Amino acid sequence: MGVIVVTGAGGYLGAHVLAALRKSGHACVGLARRESDGLEVCDLRDAARLAHIMERLQPAGVVHCAWETPRTLSQYGDEAAAERGLSMLENLLAATQAPILHVSSMTVYGSDNASTARREQDAGRPESVYGRAKWAAEQRLAASGRAGFTVRLPGLFGGGRQSGLIWGILRALMRGATPELPPHPLLWAAMDVRDAANALARLCEVPSDAQIPVNIGYEDVYSISRLLALLGELTGHKTACQVSHPDFAFDLTRARALGVAPGEGLRGACLRLLEEAA
Repeated sequence: MGVIVVTGAGGYLGAHVLAALRKSGHACVGLARRESDGLEVCDLRDAARLAHIMERLQPAGVVHCAWETPRTLSQYGDEAAAERGLSMLENLLAATQAPILHVSSMTVYGSDNASTARREQDAGRPESVYGRAKWAAEQRLAASGRAGFTVRLPGLFGGGRQSGLIWGILRALMRGATPELPPHPLLWAAMDVRDAANALARLCEVPSDAQIPVNIGYEDVYSISRLLALLGELTGHKTACQVSHPDFAFDLTRARALGVAPGEGLRGACLRLLEEAA
């Protein structure tokens, strides 16, 4: 297999995907907006530069991680960021004919029927600007006829990041303090970024003739309420959840068939995080 290009390689997920691919023996080039050791500088909104790089590299595949991922609830409504994300995808489609492994999001499902495991065909009712942009990107890729996969991930944690919901709850419980939780019911799920990156690296080795959506996550029923109970058990500092948060689960039938479903669950990933935080 030839060179695999990873977009957004200077970001959280992209950096881990690049590392996972290289560990698996793949020849890779990482693209990043800003200068960074070992990465090629390319803002995907610069169509001419992107086209020049792709013409030079002639990649065998692209893992498209580049997107402005929200870090706060308010950022899920950022229209400008959504437009920038879609613009980057359009430029990528114009710059190369290589298969694209596109990173999408659980937000394409919305909150309807939150108690049932989401199958790939259940998507299409996103409720946030971010989710609607991710869904629009999926539809654009499907319409292009481009080979590859669209991977729907939950939120990510671990891998050196000392922020986010799980990290905040964990650190508070380890101090015997009351963690700060969302004040309103919130649909939530997460996985260790390293497990997500390893799954994406394995998926790069799976042939595809068209864009195929794939859920990747843990075999868990997720909710913030369940997370609080789990972390309370693991730390020995239990606390009550004052808000009843909805459940969410992925149907991982397709991921298992493709051989890319993670081998552990949220408990194991949280135990790893606990060891790292100690």
